Amino acid sequence: MSSKFVSLVKPEQKTSSVRQIAMLMGVTTKKLKTYDVDIHLVNGDFSIHAMVTNIAKPDLLTLDNPHYDEVIEQHSHLQSVSMDDTDKAQLPVHNSIGS
Repeated sequence: MSSKFVSLVKPEQKTSSVRQIAMLMGVTTKKLKTYDVDIHLVNGDFSIHAMVTNIAKPDLLTLDNPHYDEVIEQHSHLQSVSMDDTDKAQLPVHNSIGS
């Protein structure tokens, strides 16, 4: 998860360790912090418990804005979806769930 996400959510830190991370141009040593978090859907239909690692960046990556208004209008099953970041060319990603 991004450092921005950590500053907003303020999860309790579980561990802190120093690890070597293989990068494209070599190996670097970084201090990694892990947190226990519970991620819930806004309506409460689903939740997942996860141990996450903090990445010292304000956002993990950015994606081109897919123009949600147009996508929602084209697909009737998305009519109840509400998006509030529609005016930016790039949208930040603050957490990513994987195995």
